[in-house]
Amino acid sequence: MTSTQRHTGYDAVSIETLSLLRRPAYLPSTLHVPLKGAWGETAQAQVQVGDYVYKGQCLASANGWVSVAVHAPTSGWVSAIESAAHSTLATTICVDSDAKEQWGERPYINAALADLATTRNYLQQSGVVGMNGLPIHLSLQANRWHSLLINAVHTDPSVGIDHVVDDDAEILVHTALHLTHLLGVKRCILALGEQQIVALRQWQQAAAGTLLAIETVPNRYPNHHPRILLTKLLQKRLAPQQRLSHLGVLHLTLPTLQAIAHALWQQWPLISRKLTISGQVKSPGYYSVFVGTPLTALLAHHGAQTDECTVFAGSRIAGYPLSCDYSDKQLHALAVMALPKNEAAPCIRCQRCTEVCPLQLQPYDLYRLISCGQYQRAQQRQLMACIACGACEPVCPSHLPLQQQLRHGQQRLVLERQQQQRIAHARRHYQQHQARCQAQMLEKAQGLTLPITQAKQVMPLKGELEDNAARQTRLLAAQRRAVAKRREQQVKSRATHES
Repeated sequence: MTSTQRHTGYDAVSIETLSLLRRPAYLPSTLHVPLKGAWGETAQAQVQVGDYVYKGQCLASANGWVSVAVHAPTSGWVSAIESAAHSTLATTICVDSDAKEQWGERPYINAALADLATTRNYLQQSGVVGMNGLPIHLSLQANRWHSLLINAVHTDPSVGIDHVVDDDAEILVHTALHLTHLLGVKRCILALGEQQIVALRQWQQAAAGTLLAIETVPNRYPNHHPRILLTKLLQKRLAPQQRLSHLGVLHLTLPTLQAIAHALWQQWPLISRKLTISGQVKSPGYYSVFVGTPLTALLAHHGAQTDECTVFAGSRIAGYPLSCDYSDKQLHALAVMALPKNEAAPCIRCQRCTEVCPLQLQPYDLYRLISCGQYQRAQQRQLMACIACGACEPVCPSHLPLQQQLRHGQQRLVLERQQQQRIAHARRHYQQHQARCQAQMLEKAQGLTLPITQAKQVMPLKGELEDNAARQTRLLAAQRRAVAKRREQQVKSRATHES
């Protein structure tokens, strides 16, 4: 397949500026393999400094169910095991490459005969995670999903995800149908863009005669977003706080499906990901990047001046800036870009951000409220409905960081809600503890043991707690009555004894 055929259906600008062809992976001298992803616990290191490791060898085992194993991306020597300042657990394993790429022993599974539990355990040991960092074995649960949605929509010309299917269409279709059988889902849908002509032809040939349904959507950004795909393909809408899992839809991106296929049929652990490198670089393209590759070294290898640029993880539109040299970011992103630094200017009220918003929000009004710290007012104006597509930021002539600020506001609201839930939980436990203490004090004051039903009536229910002052007054009155009654009994008993 020629380069021209490979890019059929894309605009000429993206072809000329990126030339997204498969290229060999860049192998740095040292790989900094992280042991903790975006979710779950830190994996437990199984190697020591000075050990020689083979490519694909297990460096750290899973620590609990919400964790995955970590494998060596290449062969070499373990030069360091670093730990975080606040923890005694190892967080990074440094592997010095010997450039030999010698594979070691890998676990084997007969995926065609394995049941769901065995497959989930194998994917956990293979270290397969989704593009959001969530271990994929947590999502593969039986009797939970009724639809499997594979997202292969390509609407951003700066990301070369469409070329993942050049040689893997048949094995990806086989993997999708295998997951459909294991999970017991009723529908399996593959979403593609209308202009992805080459990819659409390959998928149709591979899925001919199978239960995989191929649906197309217009190549308009951000039609690749799961919420918009759900509306266009399944005619369902999600509330701002809901996810696709609430409606029984399992969403898998194309790189995630490819990682599952490599693990099940080729016994490859997750040691690399396809990544688009673009922006102010000398050799932009679509590369296979090893896990643990420092982004600074990766961009410097491709001729980027990181001191003069802002490094973004993600697509050209929906990317987010990176403040540190995190080597694990390429696990959760499709692209890394080095863009020139632009200074923000005052808003000129052009309303372009409002015109391009797919949800008809007011991005600048939300930006202004968040900048002033008025997060609750921003929430009232549907801040949580924003899908962070980033369509508003590129069209802003003032170069305002709209998407970054809106994402910050959403994270702040989520943290505030979690904090309020923790406070309410602690308050409820404290009030129940106080009610139990008062019941015990009444028992001691009256000199008798209350039945269990009466003790439960003393404890106020959630939402029906009485005022502290009034409750304290009644408690003191009950204590005085109990003391008076006890004194009266003592006087009577003394009089009877003297007589």
